[in-house]
Amino acid sequence: MFQQKGKIKKALKPSQRESITEFSDRFGSASGYEEREKKKRIISIVFIIAGLLLLVAAGYFFTDIVLKISEMPL
Repeated sequence: MFQQKGKIKKALKPSQRESITEFSDRFGSASGYEEREKKKRIISIVFIIAGLLLLVAAGYFFTDIVLKISEMPL
């Protein structure tokens, strides 16, 4: 698995070098990155819409409460 320091093979050309880590199957495929970015974008849009709906609902209830208070007799 790991080589001793004295047993490292030195190549003459860069193309002959042995890799230190194993090659990943997902390396070079941008589909994983694109999918993550697409999910992030969709989640952020959902949160923005939910936040706007929450603001509208809070504004409606606040206005309703203020109108009820202002209509009360003194």
